[in-house]
Amino acid sequence: MSGGSVLDNRGNLIVINCRTTIDLRTGTVNSVLGIDINRYVRVRDDLPSGS
Repeated sequence: MSGGSVLDNRGNLIVINCRTTIDLRTGTVNSVLGIDINRYVRVRDDLPSGS
């Protein structure tokens, strides 16, 4: 799910998923970390390009 999208009930992108931890015994999601799309839009030009 890393890099996966999280959509609201209207299909708008609201979060980019960064990390999810799951209890392997129960399948329960313990935590979900992500970046709010509005924050990403504000900082994207300052992020390294990866090249």
